[in-house]
Order: sequence, then structure tokens, then C-alpha cells
Amino acid sequence: PPRPAGATSCRPSPAQADGQPSGALLSAASRTAMVLACTSLAGGAQVFTSTDGGGRWRQAGTVPAGNRVTTAAVQPAGEIMLSTSNGIQVSRDGGQTWQVEADGAAGPPGGFGWVGLTSPRQGIALPADPFQHQLWFTFDGGQTWKASPISGP
Repeated sequence: PPRPAGATSCRPSPAQADGQPSGALLSAASRTAMVLACTSLAGGAQVFTSTDGGGRWRQAGTVPAGNRVTTAAVQPAGEIMLSTSNGIQVSRDGGQTWQVEADGAAGPPGGFGWVGLTSPRQGIALPADPFQHQLWFTFDGGQTWKASPISGP
């Protein structure tokens, strides 16, 4: 992805030891609305947004350290969700402030490896540990998440 001013080290990086991605995580809500999370191995991320398809970027905020970010998802209205080792970080103000949903106490051990939005209200998240045998769903725009077990044959 293009590198925003001030984020010259933000580029895709090799996978971490457990296979999770590192470096630049890009998500698009439309042809023009984009989010770039520049992660660090120490945890946390600088979040940049673009409203013109990546032509110009602005730093929107910072995800708290201690959260290893693995994926980014964004809605056209500006809501951003990041899967992290400590839960799902949600910003409802375009990345300026963050709150954790489905945290370590409510979510799976080890956090989430992927989060995606299927509509403004619905989304799905996968635990970082595939042996949890469950998917997590939201039906209220990421305010609450509920586990759904995956049963075998």
C-alpha cells in the first residue's frame, strides 16, 4: 500500500512466528474510504485514514500498546475494527479513540486473528487460536460479540 507521510516504515512485513501478519494492514470500505494500520511487533498501531482512495492520508489515532493487531476492517461511515491479541478494538470516530470489545475476559484466549464486517450491523471474528472451534458474531455494529461453536462431522 502507499505509505502515508510520517509512516515511512509502514509496509507489509513477514509473518510473525505464529503466522499472524505484521506491518501494514490495509482495509477499504469503498473505492475512496480506506484505513491503514501500521503495526509494530511491540504491539499497538498507528492508524491512518484516506477519503480519496489513498491519494492523501492523515494520522487518525493510535491503538494502545500491548495489542498485537492482526487485521483491520472499516465501514463507509468511518467505524474501524481491529482484531488484536487482547480482543477487538473498535473506533466509532474514525480512529481517534478506541475501546475494546470482546476483550480477553469476554473473548477467546489469545484474542482474535481476523475480523470482518459483512454489513453496517453484522460482522464476524475468528479466534487467533483455531483450536477454539468457534466463530464470533456481532449483530449490533460491533458493540457486542457472541461466540458460536463450530461442531465437527
